[in-house]
Amino acid sequence: MSMQKLISSGLDFVIKGKGILLTAKPRPVFVREATGLVRQIGLLENFAINYGSVPITTTIAIYLSWVLWQFPAADIGMSYLLAVIVTIGQTMTYVFFAACMPRSGGEYVYQSRVLHPALGFTSNAILWYGSSGMLVANFGLLFTQWLSGNLAVIGFFSNAPQLTSVGTSMTSPLSTFIIGAIVIVATGLIAIASTKYMIKTQAVAMVISVIAMIMGLGVLLSTNQQQFINEFNTWMSPYAGTSDVYHHLISVAQSGGFVVPPIAIGATVSALGIHFLWSSYFQWSSYNGGEFKGASSIKRQTISMLGAQLFVGVVCAMIAYALVGVAGRDFLASTFYLFNNNPSALPLPVSPSPALFMILAANGNVLVAVIMTIAFLATLVQLLLVTYLMTSRCAFAWAFDRVAPTWLADVNEKWGTPTKSILLVLGLGVIYMIAYSWAPPWFYILVWTATYFPQIIITFLFTGVAAVVYSTSKKWKASYDSSPAKSYQIAGIPLMAIMGVFSVITMLVFAGIYLTNSSYGVTLSFGIPYSIVIIAVPIIYFYVVRAYRKKQGIDIDLAFKELPPE
Repeated sequence: MSMQKLISSGLDFVIKGKGILLTAKPRPVFVREATGLVRQIGLLENFAINYGSVPITTTIAIYLSWVLWQFPAADIGMSYLLAVIVTIGQTMTYVFFAACMPRSGGEYVYQSRVLHPALGFTSNAILWYGSSGMLVANFGLLFTQWLSGNLAVIGFFSNAPQLTSVGTSMTSPLSTFIIGAIVIVATGLIAIASTKYMIKTQAVAMVISVIAMIMGLGVLLSTNQQQFINEFNTWMSPYAGTSDVYHHLISVAQSGGFVVPPIAIGATVSALGIHFLWSSYFQWSSYNGGEFKGASSIKRQTISMLGAQLFVGVVCAMIAYALVGVAGRDFLASTFYLFNNNPSALPLPVSPSPALFMILAANGNVLVAVIMTIAFLATLVQLLLVTYLMTSRCAFAWAFDRVAPTWLADVNEKWGTPTKSILLVLGLGVIYMIAYSWAPPWFYILVWTATYFPQIIITFLFTGVAAVVYSTSKKWKASYDSSPAKSYQIAGIPLMAIMGVFSVITMLVFAGIYLTNSSYGVTLSFGIPYSIVIIAVPIIYFYVVRAYRKKQGIDIDLAFKELPPE
């Protein structure tokens, strides 16, 4: 037997003198017999991870203004609540799977074992693509924008023009890149240094943001609309040339053809496409399933995921209703319309935002402005940390099955973290930061939303399908019957299957919303081809790697016949 054929045979061998001694032991499928990851994440910390993937601060700051701009007829508070209700099925499929298959990797593990390895990898790779460099860079961009805007706001309310000047000076592309890159690298180093400290840091950031948002809600509830109008006009009239800036902005928007229509159920439903971008991501802890203590408990998984989702959704709805009640729907929608469509017609010294309006409701209190600034920046630090956690564990899981280069599964002995996987995401984040810093805002908004369409029709839809298959098929009966999900049934039907069907229906509805509304970028000229490429690339990659491993004598298909080791 030639040396080349021997190497490709998949058998272990040793060279003894002039001969070769073959052994019958095949090469191991997994990279090693244990992952090297430690179950050190507690219940509160796991809750914080899921909260940190879509915290209240960003959910209000980004999506409230976005909905009012794109769908002014939507019932904003109801749209938040509706988004939570329709995605409960999706969240619960991950709850059940995370307890039944408590390993790192999320739907990569679930789908690759239950449905097909290529589908599992593709589903997870699609999510990883949208959540790695692209999302990391987006948070770096937002950090710079929010730091700039909030410094300007603090300077404005404290009568410190120098501080306002510092804030506005950060808006250049170069400044945006430098600050964003520094934050990306700094948080990446925290993620590398210690999982324990990374988890503690993001939990503290959660506490800060929750306190600030509850404080903001209290401020709004203690203010009426006339007080807000008076305060807004007092602060803004020197810059607008009119004493009634509040109604002036509404008139300017109307003269530009923007009239806020009455609330309509159709607009509220259409706005769910925007809300999908936060309401469908409370399964973040499933990707670090191999590090959660008590991961086989349905109760602990439900508190971590569904608990975080309900908490964020309800508080956001309360803040949305309170803000609309105080500031007025016509005013908010008109202001965000002008900011996005005709900013030169918006005579304000600082950018409009929910945080700005909360500060105005507090009579321009500087302390409130400082607290809001700290909370929003802390939120972005948390978002970056949990994104590093999620994306690095996905890449780790691929490598552990030998689907990705095995060095991505290396765990640093000193720090206990998959350092190389984290560095990969960090590097991609800095590269994307270059594009985001110099590209126009519509570029990353459309690319961002178009990236999420494949997640709907592949990642989340097929996780729902996998939940049905796992809990009802004969092939998986023995595994399901011995799993913690077996105890949860309604009229003899597995609750896991019911939630899976609910999730599939929800994803099909979301797909319809994205395909029938150009606001989401999918139906634009690049949208569908872009989505096809995002789906096709990981499929092709998987089969190329599969063939390559076979030439090495490694049948990676064997890895998908069992769960990865702990």
